Amino acid sequence: MNIIHSFGDLPQHFYSQLLSSISEKITDGTHATPTYVENGIPFYSVENVVANNFSKVKYISPKLHETLCKRIEPQKGDILLTRIGAISKTKLIDWDVDASIYVSLALIRLSGDVCKEYVYQYTKSDFFRQEIEKRALLNATPMKINLGEIGKVPVPIPKSKKEQEKIANILSTLDKKIELIDQEIIQTQYLKKGLMQKLFSEGLGFQDEGGNWRPQTKFRDSVFGSIPAIWETPKLDECVTKVGSGVTPKGGSAAYLETGVPLIRSQNILFGKFKLGNVAFISDSQHKKMKGSQLQARDVLLNITGASIGRCAVLPKDFDEGNVNQHVCIIRTTKDIIPEFMGIFLNSYLGQKQIWSLQAGGNREGLNFQQIRSFIVPVLPKNEQQAIIDICFTVEAKLDLLEQQKIETQQLKKGLMQKLFTGEWRVPKDDIEAA
Repeated sequence: MNIIHSFGDLPQHFYSQLLSSISEKITDGTHATPTYVENGIPFYSVENVVANNFSKVKYISPKLHETLCKRIEPQKGDILLTRIGAISKTKLIDWDVDASIYVSLALIRLSGDVCKEYVYQYTKSDFFRQEIEKRALLNATPMKINLGEIGKVPVPIPKSKKEQEKIANILSTLDKKIELIDQEIIQTQYLKKGLMQKLFSEGLGFQDEGGNWRPQTKFRDSVFGSIPAIWETPKLDECVTKVGSGVTPKGGSAAYLETGVPLIRSQNILFGKFKLGNVAFISDSQHKKMKGSQLQARDVLLNITGASIGRCAVLPKDFDEGNVNQHVCIIRTTKDIIPEFMGIFLNSYLGQKQIWSLQAGGNREGLNFQQIRSFIVPVLPKNEQQAIIDICFTVEAKLDLLEQQKIETQQLKKGLMQKLFTGEWRVPKDDIEAA
């Protein structure tokens, strides 16, 4: 049979098959609306596959499992595919399982003629995603793909099963590396959270004549709980020379230019960093008209409206010029508080708690300048502020490095999949024979 596919001409050591031809069955989960119980049989859904998390699942009763779900009971080695909503995501069940699945998932049980891990790795490729999306009912709400169309997806397969196994092993090794990086990111985030709690309750102490840090011995009660007695807790209004925001230029997005003076908007501000890939630009003449919202290096920028409310970042020391719109507040600090320290505090639990307590009061549309000026902030000795900044920046640098390692590993895997699934690159013969 002549199978039409999108991965080009395959070399002689490859062939292609429809997914249905290498599967014992392709079925979906129960169509019945489940009644969940506190404990029982795990019930897998799209959310579990998309999040790759099967430790947090909902449960149905054993009786419901027997009456409605027994025909589709997953087995170790099956592949789960999201077919409704966030289509094309997959998960290989590589654990002993006693569970049921919902109609939004398809279950693919492969035959023993192919390496299951190889086919699973293929389902994580762009080739597979494109084939699924090509066959999906794009106009359906939510988007979905029918079981028969899933079976029509072509799969490129090396004729040697050992070569299939070797390719699967290479790609799964990269998956494991990505998982290890994810675990290290989570651990570092926990470290950061613990550090922030400790730093804003106990501080670093004071430096003795030898420059060594000594713990504080005197504490007092405050709105933040127990803090070093030497710390002050004024309102933010006492620590700033400016609190203000800008406007959207007349004409809205139509007034934006491809080059010019940067206009920082709420989407450009993340927690502690900037995302400037989609920054807007305005003309120099427009910038000069907006004098009240012109930026300076090391300004603290706080999102004050919308879903991103509370996100805060500090402009770098080498920032040249720019402006903000009405959704971003400029906080310009006095000499008593280091801008980077203010940014760290506002992003901390104590800063965010004040932001969200105001939102809980009914003003869910945004923060006004009076509310921002009313924030309580800790004012520490400058050397202690700087030490806390250095610690937090060290942790952030580690997180940035881990995120970059993850991106590079994902890109490496994507490139390998492109080559290995088309036969353009072949696993060395010695490796195949040793597999």
